[in-house]
Amino acid sequence: MSNWYEKINLKTAHILEQIKAHSFIQELMAGTLPKDIFYFYINQDAIYLSEYKKILAQIGIKCLDENDTQFF
Repeated sequence: MSNWYEKINLKTAHILEQIKAHSFIQELMAGTLPKDIFYFYINQDAIYLSEYKKILAQIGIKCLDENDTQFF
């Protein structure tokens, strides 16, 4: 029997291949992605991460166990 990673990898490999084939990823890897698109992506990512950290902090505050709090 294979481990969890191998099972998930086999079931999702096609998704990863589709992601790698996307024009955004291809251009990013080739260094040909237009700067304005790259800057937009970076800005959106920063907004997402800023909000994500707030949510994690809110979850952490609600944890009763110290180990759970440290996880978040």
